[in-house]
Amino acid sequence: MSVLSTRRAELAAVRELTVAYGRSSARVEALRDVTLAIAPGESVALWGRSGSGKTTLLHALGGLVAPSSGEVRWLGDSLSSLDVAARGRARAAGIAYVFQGANLLPHFTAYENVAFAAHHAGAGEVHPRELLALVGLEAKLDFLPSELSGGEAQRVAIARALAQRAELLLCDEPTGHLDSDTGTRVLDLIERLHEAYGFALVLATHDADVAARCARLIELHDGRIVSDGRPA
Repeated sequence: MSVLSTRRAELAAVRELTVAYGRSSARVEALRDVTLAIAPGESVALWGRSGSGKTTLLHALGGLVAPSSGEVRWLGDSLSSLDVAARGRARAAGIAYVFQGANLLPHFTAYENVAFAAHHAGAGEVHPRELLALVGLEAKLDFLPSELSGGEAQRVAIARALAQRAELLLCDEPTGHLDSDTGTRVLDLIERLHEAYGFALVLATHDADVAARCARLIELHDGRIVSDGRPA
């Protein structure tokens, strides 16, 4: 964990956050008056059915979604007051993503995907070969995404996230496109890396078993937090 994080009790937070789409009778509130904070190093599951608001909340924490009202904070500063370019720079400074699909650059090899992420994040000391070896893919450095299995592609996505030296890793249904065995192995890998690197982990999922693997479980329903605590 970085020195910066250890000095803060709060890494990312939202305050009275509402995110709405559409207008007047067509207005839909994906989130309503949500308040929560993510501490450095903790692991958090955002759990709920489809449409509960968990993905919107995940994206709001990362500055990908602008609030209709309320505030999003990162490292003590308000993302809500920044323009799009400034929010992007703030995200690049310490937030990484693993989505449901690997979303790799299709014409880049596994090595090039990781190297590109490291370059974009300004992490010049990162060695893509070492990160790919860490996720068990040293033999697939020169493979294109189309030549990888779903689990392998997701492991490249995890290595790419690590290349950014992030303090916060946001995972949106990271096993959604994988079979149960491969999904379990991907989750095991994320857990081991979380313990080794000390980044904060926020994982959005509809699967109660996946959510129970995190130390803190936040349940959402119809855009509101209905419970926040340790898994049963």
